[in-house]
Amino acid sequence: MGETFPDELSDAFGVKRGLRLDDLLAEVGADFKIYRKDLEMAERARTYTHTQLKQDIDEQIKIEKRRRHQRKIDSLAFSKDPS
Repeated sequence: MGETFPDELSDAFGVKRGLRLDDLLAEVGADFKIYRKDLEMAERARTYTHTQLKQDIDEQIKIEKRRRHQRKIDSLAFSKDPS
């Protein structure tokens, strides 16, 4: 079983305890792998205020959505011109 979201953060975000990180991210609409910086962010979160943590997570989601969008564009460009 993968790493689980810390109970104190689960309580802060109002999600059920014991969620795997992958499941939590899927639940909030982020369909991406956990990178090392994301795990470090979760560790730092122990000292964050709720607002700081939400801003940090929202920023990571935006970054990953941009990456996913760019990969999609790159994939479409390659399929049109495979040379």
